[in-house]
Amino acid sequence: MQTYFLPGAFTHDTIVSGLFVSLNEQANVTINIPKEHHRFIIGKSGTKLHDLELATATKINIPNQSENSDYIHIVGTKEGIDRARHEIQLISEEQVCIAIFVSPPKYE
Repeated sequence: MQTYFLPGAFTHDTIVSGLFVSLNEQANVTINIPKEHHRFIIGKSGTKLHDLELATATKINIPNQSENSDYIHIVGTKEGIDRARHEIQLISEEQVCIAIFVSPPKYE
């Protein structure tokens, strides 16, 4: 891949100011999702998590299975975080619905 530079297209100031803007737009949030749902967010070989990170331009940190934590940390732009949080919550809610549907009724 070749890189082409256009004389005068970018100045040092525009590059630096663009860098500061992108850094200032970064945010982070921690959400509480039941640990038993984490594997559905990660997906097979981590593909679902990777695709979600790419689609939302975020970095999503899910604790290891050995850790006893329900918290998922998301870093990115506010818009990306909102989209990632929404998708993660949908996955978690889907698992709750499946558990309710599959669980037989309890008679006493």
